[in-house]
Amino acid sequence: MKTSFCSAAGLVVAAGFMSSTAQASGVVTAQQQITMFNPEDFVFTLGGPEPDAPVDGFQIRAATLGQIPALDGQGIAMALVNLDACTINLPHIHPRATEMQYVINGEHLRVAFVEENGGEGAVVNDLSQGDVTFFPQGLIHYEQNLGCEPVTFLAALNNDDPGAVTITTRFFELPSEAIQASLNFEDPALQRLIESLPDAPAAARRQCLERCGLADGGDGFSYSYGY
Repeated sequence: MKTSFCSAAGLVVAAGFMSSTAQASGVVTAQQQITMFNPEDFVFTLGGPEPDAPVDGFQIRAATLGQIPALDGQGIAMALVNLDACTINLPHIHPRATEMQYVINGEHLRVAFVEENGGEGAVVNDLSQGDVTFFPQGLIHYEQNLGCEPVTFLAALNNDDPGAVTITTRFFELPSEAIQASLNFEDPALQRLIESLPDAPAAARRQCLERCGLADGGDGFSYSYGY
């Protein structure tokens, strides 16, 4: 954090050259905010060796406010995502951001989002290297590698803290009455359903792995990420 003092006109300029008026009002200009950070606060190695969520078949490395402090208020973030063969990134939302994706390499990446209430259903596309798509802010979406080779894509989000909510994981945190009413299930059937849900991926993954002649991924898949 840079700090400077100036006696001219009786003003003390500190923490990014803020004037006494700015300090009193709490207002910081864009230029003042930039000078509050060190050069390294503007840089992050997105292609670094360690993913944020090193789980079976799914690797993500995010560049958000948590990794680049100088992003504060800039309204942008990125994530580099790799999906191994047959991997499904479960349906989720970003409550504070629209997401745009660019497929860096790989083929057969299926993406889909569902429209809001009153819409006509799901918008589904199959992407290949060089393709771009986007998911509107707050809408449920997912990605699935239908191929037998890894797929890597770059995600850009128009919020420095976009957030992520995995639908099944968070839905079953609600009180049981809400879940029962939503699914028309009563206990103990509801409890059996909850216990049978995978953290990830969907059942199609095992069938895909068999088609690709790859080892069975098993049931030990864990899933937790945020970007």
